[in-house]
Amino acid sequence: MESATIYSASPSALAKSDISAIGCVKKVRTDGGLLKKSTFFDVELADRVIRLNVMPQSETQAHFREFKGYVQHLHQTDPLDNYDEIRGYIDSLQQAYGLATDRDFGFESDVFSVLNGIAESLSGVIFLCDSLIDTEGMVIFGPLGDA
Repeated sequence: MESATIYSASPSALAKSDISAIGCVKKVRTDGGLLKKSTFFDVELADRVIRLNVMPQSETQAHFREFKGYVQHLHQTDPLDNYDEIRGYIDSLQQAYGLATDRDFGFESDVFSVLNGIAESLSGVIFLCDSLIDTEGMVIFGPLGDA
């Protein structure tokens, strides 16, 4: 199973139109609307449908604390050059969107294009394969930076 998380410090919630604007997206379905916040987005691509789950606000702060602890542990075992900046960014996070799929995907796939497009629309980052990646493809930390 391949999984990824999009993190964003933006207070603006992801909209269906943000996802629909990504070139490889055929269709987007969600349970949200004018009066209800979305809890998921089903994104139809050429070869599959992927589900992006919206982390509830009631769970985000605990998740961000755990993520900060994970980064601190990484820093203690293998010091990160930009540790203070990463911690500051994590402190500013406001939203998280999670993807889990039963089929692998690579950096050239439509799935990654969707993740990157969403991260761009939210001025966010992608956590994938124990690595934090910005929308320019720069690995902020993690094993993908060693590849």
